[in-house]
Amino acid sequence: PAGDPMRQVGPLDRDGVSAFYKLLNAGKTVVRLDLKETSGRDAFIALTTRADALLESFRPGALGRLGLAPDTLRLGNPRLVHGALSGYGQSGPYADRAGHDINYMAWGGGLATSGPRERPAITHPPASDYASGMQLALATVAALLRRGAEANGQAEQITVEPSGVGNQTGQARMVTGDNPDAGHLEYLPSGGDPADAVPVTTIDDYCESNGLALGPRDLIKADAEGADLDVLLGAENQIREHAPQLAITTYHVDDHAERMIEWLRQIRPDYKLRLKGLAFWTTRPRPVLLQASTL
Repeated sequence: PAGDPMRQVGPLDRDGVSAFYKLLNAGKTVVRLDLKETSGRDAFIALTTRADALLESFRPGALGRLGLAPDTLRLGNPRLVHGALSGYGQSGPYADRAGHDINYMAWGGGLATSGPRERPAITHPPASDYASGMQLALATVAALLRRGAEANGQAEQITVEPSGVGNQTGQARMVTGDNPDAGHLEYLPSGGDPADAVPVTTIDDYCESNGLALGPRDLIKADAEGADLDVLLGAENQIREHAPQLAITTYHVDDHAERMIEWLRQIRPDYKLRLKGLAFWTTRPRPVLLQASTL
């Protein structure tokens, strides 16, 4: 009822509202609505009739149960872009589950590399929350650009796959290395079901099963806490045949940058390669990121 909890986070101004909240929401018009009340729903619908985009983070189907499904809202505004962000995607076995950043970090293996193995530490700021919000913003902008080109409505959503990504498909677990940044994937034999095992797939297998081909205007981006080379090796067919752009972190392991460059020069000698940044917080200075593109 009091609106965004960020209003009360951190030092408060004389009006009782957090300076952080004012910084993040400068230039916005904030309206508080009770969508379970008829007046609130009517006001919400009126806002969407002149909006370019609607971004929401309810559980899947929540807007529909309120009588505000995207298809219903588009009756009054066919050009409305709908961006839905949920914990585990809009479909699948976990779609209706609640989730928080710590859950997503654990699923993806990131929690195992944050702090000591005996007692993983919650990342701050919340990496999954921030990353998913940025991806939703990018997807929404892409939909708006497409709408401008094609002059029709476009529904956007982000699907979170409960799977690791490596150089083979099956089961694996994340094993920490000499420091929290230098983990690696340990692939497990089929038939077992260790408590810390997660499903893992290659980019090649995922693309084949979903009918995808990643071309020069697509991007494979990976920051896999030491398993970065595995992610790259698991995309060999896509790289050989379609030459997607690459942005792969290289600072987790001493020789990753050298090995990635050597491998890519064999697989796609037409790639233009560039190393960016230098990590000084590692055991010795290492390049931070490898970029590759044929464009």
